[in-house]
Amino acid sequence: MVDLGFRRTANSFSIDNITEGTDQWDASFALMYGDAVKDLGKAPFWYFTMSAQLAGPPPEGGHRLNRLGYDYFSNPAVEYGGQSVQVGVVSEFGTPGATIWAQTNILVNGIIIGATRSDYYTTAEGRNYDYGPGLGTLINGRLFYRRRVQASVSYLGSWIHTIDGANSAHYQDALALEGRYWVTDRLGGGVSVTRYSRHSVYAGLPDVSQDANFFRAS
Repeated sequence: MVDLGFRRTANSFSIDNITEGTDQWDASFALMYGDAVKDLGKAPFWYFTMSAQLAGPPPEGGHRLNRLGYDYFSNPAVEYGGQSVQVGVVSEFGTPGATIWAQTNILVNGIIIGATRSDYYTTAEGRNYDYGPGLGTLINGRLFYRRRVQASVSYLGSWIHTIDGANSAHYQDALALEGRYWVTDRLGGGVSVTRYSRHSVYAGLPDVSQDANFFRAS
């Protein structure tokens, strides 16, 4: 699935901020291979998903790869990359292609190593991020109706304990709501709203919190 459209970035969902937000072109790609429930017990990569999102012009932009154990986010609130192992429950309600059916994921994310932007730590070589292990969660639900309408909600949260960098811990999360409608089997449109937030706690230094909100139409 390929989306082409625009994205507006704002600090909050207030009328003033949304009206004065930054507009960008937006392009995204998503691939799902296999069956999320039936193929999980088979050989590796019988089921996987992959997605990427780009926005421009610079400096605000980002892309994401997830569900393969690698995450990368770059946006005005969060800069994060890391490797993880996930365990949880993947469910399917109804039969794919039926009038109504749904999929849900509830996963615990064991972050092997994650790196996030630091507000105070910079090396002589220019490195400005903290990294360490952590935990997180991924919750996702999608509802399909008559192969034409799709509604989805997803939440991603993470906690990183810094072992190299500033004496700190970082809490990050993202909540996304999306709706899609297919006019034909290959052509449709959609809108989504995403809220990113970061709260970084530093020993002996002021804590830092930052939000970024995105509205996308494609």
